[in-house]
Order: sequence, then structure tokens, then C-alpha cells
Amino acid sequence: MELVILLLGKLELLDDVLSAIAEAGAYEAGVVEAEGLEKILATDIPIFAGLRQMLDGDKEKKMLIVAPLLPGTSIQELNKLLLDRGIDFKSAGMGVMASVKLDTVIAP
Repeated sequence: MELVILLLGKLELLDDVLSAIAEAGAYEAGVVEAEGLEKILATDIPIFAGLRQMLDGDKEKKMLIVAPLLPGTSIQELNKLLLDRGIDFKSAGMGVMASVKLDTVIAP
């Protein structure tokens, strides 16, 4: 079993990403709005204030999606479903997708 973690930088694709995750067999997925590290550094830590000029308003907010996949489903299958929708996490600004193998899961 795998836990997929996505940090989505293009919020306009959220519905398509969630649809692919559901189709891949995820259950009990969680979605949280997150701020990019660049914004936090630029606004909260004075030494990094120069980063403000480099910030793009669209890149300040991100969505963090955590989704356990059903046994037998993999991140590669999810990636194929995303690519079929034109969502490629290798493209700039898209974000990051990773997975972690789970040894023990306690769930209904």
C-alpha cells in the first residue's frame, strides 16, 4: 500500500487532480490549503525580504493532498491517469508528487 503526497502549484487543476486520485482508488484523502515556502520566507523573515519581487501571486498558494491508495494501486498508475488529463508533474510550476510505502494501515 502507498501513501501519495501531492503539492499542487496550479490550483486551477485541483478538480482534475482529485478526480484522478479517486479513479486511482484512493480513499480517505485529505486536502489542505498551504502557503509556499517562498512566501513565508519573504514575508516573515526579514533577511529574505528581497524574495518579494520574485513572487508570483499564483504561486503563493498551493494545495497539499495526502491520499492512501488501495492495495495493488501505485503512484505510476495515478501518474498515468494524470497524464491522460494533461497534468504532468514534470512541468514547471505544477508541483511535486511522491509516495511512501506503508507497512501497516489501520482503517475500516
